[in-house]
Amino acid sequence: MPRLHMDWMNKVLSRYSDRKAVICLHRYLNVKTSEGSYLDYAGIAVQREVVARNPNVIAVLNGHYHGSSFETVKFDDDNDGVNERTVYQICTDYQSGFEGGNEYIKMLYFDLDNDKIYINSYSPVLDDFNYYDEPVVNLDRDGIKGDSIDAFVLDVDFDTEEKTIDGKAFTASVRTADEIGTVNVGADKTASIVWNGLESGTDYTWYAVAANSLSGKLTTGMNEFTTKVRKEETTPSDEDGKPLETASSDEDGKSLETTPSESVMPSETMPPESSTPVETTATDKGNTKDGEKNPEVENDTETSGTPESADGVATGRKATAGSLIAMMISGILAVILTIPDRKKHGKADED
Repeated sequence: MPRLHMDWMNKVLSRYSDRKAVICLHRYLNVKTSEGSYLDYAGIAVQREVVARNPNVIAVLNGHYHGSSFETVKFDDDNDGVNERTVYQICTDYQSGFEGGNEYIKMLYFDLDNDKIYINSYSPVLDDFNYYDEPVVNLDRDGIKGDSIDAFVLDVDFDTEEKTIDGKAFTASVRTADEIGTVNVGADKTASIVWNGLESGTDYTWYAVAANSLSGKLTTGMNEFTTKVRKEETTPSDEDGKPLETASSDEDGKSLETTPSESVMPSETMPPESSTPVETTATDKGNTKDGEKNPEVENDTETSGTPESADGVATGRKATAGSLIAMMISGILAVILTIPDRKKHGKADED
């Protein structure tokens, strides 16, 4: 047995020292004795370097040698002079029997309530228990050994008392049958699929199952990810953080409520699609001097890339005959023209 293999076994057994361990090897115990023991040369090395050093080892099982044999050994793990740990060493190999052993299988039954392990063999071909028709042997003594035996009783302290896990958190994932989708593997031996309908800022777990036409199947482990948080739309606010009003008022302070979905705008008032900021102006063709006619707001609102500075042109913020409100709705600039109460001007707008 290579030292590298024994070092690996010791590493694993030490890592899980709180668990009962059964070592399964190809060769370890022979069916013939040598110098009073069934151990072969590999078994001698493994027993000395691994089994004796790890108190959680309770049994070693192997094959290779045609037939059956068993041998128990005890160890003093706490150095108190008493060999308190029994290790059950059992070799089983039926391939020398008819048709390669008539499919006899070694069976182990764990009785946790009574601290027992029961062992026998069974052939589904013959529907028969035990290759060797010999009485059951209770392996309760140090150094007991023999061969051509199938049925055993092993005494094991399973320590089934409830345990408490001391930890801050744990994660548990359960595989479900909820299918994201199915896709065939391409010529490049890769496959991908889009998972739609995910929530923003949410944890998700997925796994994949690969199968072929020969009933082969491979299931991956659990994979986790978190979706990005979508940026929420913000409401324009003033310097004090108060939301800006989206409605104008008339000369008496009454609110002029306009709703984008309720306002009908002439098509010629919609600004052209452009990356250049558009200034919207209303043209006042009337004379604003005292004693002359009142101004009249026309529907032919002008739009241009550069605001005009000539007399009689007022921006939406300064118009006295009407108010212009620009609102950004779903990424489209909409201009809403609101007309004050007609009675204030003494003249109705013309169609």
